[in-house]
Amino acid sequence: MELTMIAHALPKRVALVPEQQFAQPPANWTTDGQLFYCLEPSVEGLKQATLENANYRVRVNNPHDDILGLRNGTFSFGRYVAGIPNSAAPGQQCPDGPDRILYQTALGGARRGYAAAFTGEGTPAQPVVDAEHFELLEVDDWIFAFNTAAQRGEFHRIDAKLDGNALQLDRPLAFEPTANDVAKAVLMAYFDQHALTKHDDPGHLTLGLLFRGEEGPDDIYEALGAKLSMTLEAIQPGALVSARFEGQCARFRHEEPELDGVTLEGLPAGNDPVVSSIGDETLVKMATFGQPLADIPILGSLEPKVGITHKPVAGVNGLEGVQGYVGDGWGECGVSFSTYHSKACRQEFVGRVRKHLLLQVGIASQRAIGMYWPSLSYREDPGRGVQTDLTASRLVFRGHERMASSEIGRSSLLFLFAN
Repeated sequence: MELTMIAHALPKRVALVPEQQFAQPPANWTTDGQLFYCLEPSVEGLKQATLENANYRVRVNNPHDDILGLRNGTFSFGRYVAGIPNSAAPGQQCPDGPDRILYQTALGGARRGYAAAFTGEGTPAQPVVDAEHFELLEVDDWIFAFNTAAQRGEFHRIDAKLDGNALQLDRPLAFEPTANDVAKAVLMAYFDQHALTKHDDPGHLTLGLLFRGEEGPDDIYEALGAKLSMTLEAIQPGALVSARFEGQCARFRHEEPELDGVTLEGLPAGNDPVVSSIGDETLVKMATFGQPLADIPILGSLEPKVGITHKPVAGVNGLEGVQGYVGDGWGECGVSFSTYHSKACRQEFVGRVRKHLLLQVGIASQRAIGMYWPSLSYREDPGRGVQTDLTASRLVFRGHERMASSEIGRSSLLFLFAN
């Protein structure tokens, strides 16, 4: 064995591919793999297990070689939470890309919405869209209602489709729609209970991922049969929003010669524009469940909690002992933050009042992102505290499903990406 590779740790390329067959590599990584940008990728957990050979020893200090065990492993990477580039024209679907794949793998469900043109008719609460575009939209879809003159948009849910190609929205638009304004397409990611609990469901995605370092064939790791669990960093003033994906795989490859020719040429997809949480470009709206959302001041950071993780379905005849994955951590979705102290918060806590909340970071097309909790219950007494020398209440909420006819409508948390 010759140790000849000297390489810097920073240059990397990372690619993914949705698996057609569990834990089987793509036909050609160079052509099938989709390069994407990520933060601090780590493959330190991709190590094969070893088992002790417990046969008796002929001499006390001369143990047997260990036996090679399962080739399961773990890996991780981060990714900025950002809008979807290459804005779709009215009547077109939100472009596909790595975000749809990553979030569907972690949450179970994703839908690429359609863009639609406003006609200038109707009202802010019930705007009218082009007839052909109207047919493409569905109840519980979200749109990014974009005021072209002001260059400002907000996320809105479609609660009903009405006669005359009108949309009943969750709350009135912040502007009078004209024929120059657009309902931009939105990528929606959500908890799909079927995909999260049944690893044979069509929506249940597993991935192949390839991590390539600076020195080509000597530094390539391939994770197959991979499932992702995600967490979110706290939303801080002026900071970029990022997610962390913790992955586990049924098997990995590294030393196999068939990986030597993988090059992963070109630039990663997207180089997505990112946005920071600052000023009037970050919106936090909350209201009692069933009432229209309204602005609420936030003191300090806002801490979202995804909750759902994944664990392998073990089986002696599974691939490297893994049959697939099943969701875990049910009921742990939620959000917490501080706001100005008010006894109304404790009155709601005692009265078991449900809330709903929309967080939006950014107001521009292809940049803005959102998170929506459709039904929240108080987990703790808000109490009275101090935040930056001001009296404050700390609100800690648990997410619940909303009664709806679709998985996207029921989901206790939705991620929204403006296109």
